Amino acid sequence: MSNRVLLFLVLTVCLIGLNAIAAIGGPVLPIFLLIAAGFSAFHTFWIFMAQEIDLHANRREVFERLLRRPALATRRNARAFLTVGKRSQQSAEPPAAEVVSIPAAAMANWQPKVSVLVPAKNESLVIETTIRHLFNFDYPNFEVIVIDDASDDATPQVLARLKDEFTDLHVLRLEKGHPAGKSFVLNEGLRYCDGEVVAVFDADAVVNPEFLTDMLVQLEPAHVGAVQAQKRISNAQTNLLTQCQDYEYALDTSLQGGRNTLGGVSELRGNGQLIKMSALKAVGGWNNESITDDIDMTMKLLQIGLRVEFTSRAVVWEEGIADVKGLFRQRTRWAEGSVRRFLDYLVPLTLSNKLNITQRYDMTGFAIQFVWPLCTAFGIFNEMNHAVSGEQTYIKLLLAAFCSCGINVFFYIFWSIRTHRSPVTFAEAFKGAFATSIYFFALWCPCMLISLYKVLSQKKASSWALTQHGSPATPA
Repeated sequence: MSNRVLLFLVLTVCLIGLNAIAAIGGPVLPIFLLIAAGFSAFHTFWIFMAQEIDLHANRREVFERLLRRPALATRRNARAFLTVGKRSQQSAEPPAAEVVSIPAAAMANWQPKVSVLVPAKNESLVIETTIRHLFNFDYPNFEVIVIDDASDDATPQVLARLKDEFTDLHVLRLEKGHPAGKSFVLNEGLRYCDGEVVAVFDADAVVNPEFLTDMLVQLEPAHVGAVQAQKRISNAQTNLLTQCQDYEYALDTSLQGGRNTLGGVSELRGNGQLIKMSALKAVGGWNNESITDDIDMTMKLLQIGLRVEFTSRAVVWEEGIADVKGLFRQRTRWAEGSVRRFLDYLVPLTLSNKLNITQRYDMTGFAIQFVWPLCTAFGIFNEMNHAVSGEQTYIKLLLAAFCSCGINVFFYIFWSIRTHRSPVTFAEAFKGAFATSIYFFALWCPCMLISLYKVLSQKKASSWALTQHGSPATPA
């Protein structure tokens, strides 16, 4: 069954249900929307409490590790951003609790070879910085494979020069005319990997030397297929838009961390992910038809009973988009990819015996965000229709439903900023949460509605679009 047909059936059922609720009359529809908002708020609170309990339980351990950590290691990391990254006059290392190194003893039993894949298309401004950071890993057994996707700028020349400097750097050149999309590029690179683990980074990625060591500890168990690192914005101080993106990523860190703590469904985020080669072979590699390779891979791993873990200990920095047009285009693609993955895997995962009750509840709560804009739009239209026809309206209840959702998002962003962007004052976190909440609704609601329209109106997914990267920026 195609995505268009399945989405049409799902939306038809939702609209028939909403219409039936509205036909009852009175305040039933606004109350239903208020209950739906409450369910989403409870899901968020559930995740919040799980992560807060986990953080509280580990604070003493983290603090003791920091006391034992040599000061030289911290100075070395700061120097890496200054000299290797060559980004600016100052360095901003990720919060200390997020870069705590795993004791060497923990890695004694499993030190697999890691094949690092870096897709690159016209990335001459950032690719050298990324490659130098990758070769600064303190892990002993890895290779780096850059897939040059028919670049027509100076990227090939930069890679040729770096290849002479780093013997474990391999460059695969793709010519024009192949199917578009990051998934295809990764699958081409996968053919040349001989590691037990595959790491994927974007061309603008910046990481600390301990990154692989910290990630591999969490990847080792047999039931884990992949691990995703925390993502941060390197140029957060460029303008309000990039700052909001960094706070949005703080919210994502909280959600991912909470879902992981509960045993729910953590998701891959494309940049800064490690996947076992055995898992990639079991699912047939990346889906060439998907415009969001990461979340599609998450679903494929769930299908075969493998978990995706998340860690905030390892951090990957990437460049935020500084203009509204570029950001809107990127987020619309993400939204469409999210909708399509739910449709692609709705039936298989519903019928699967690989998901437990926690994972099913978690996915249900997370999926509500995709139908919430539609339900709210229906509720507003219904109240407007009542106002025009002279019937009694229940605008206050409808506003209560919308405001409860907004307050829920605001407080979770506020807590996420205070937790994952320390040190930030109460006032700064409050202002940041307020601005990011407006940014969140102004961006994601139209993106969701547009993505639903695209899935309904297009036989195939939208064309994959490259995110343009500028000059390297200082992580902040």
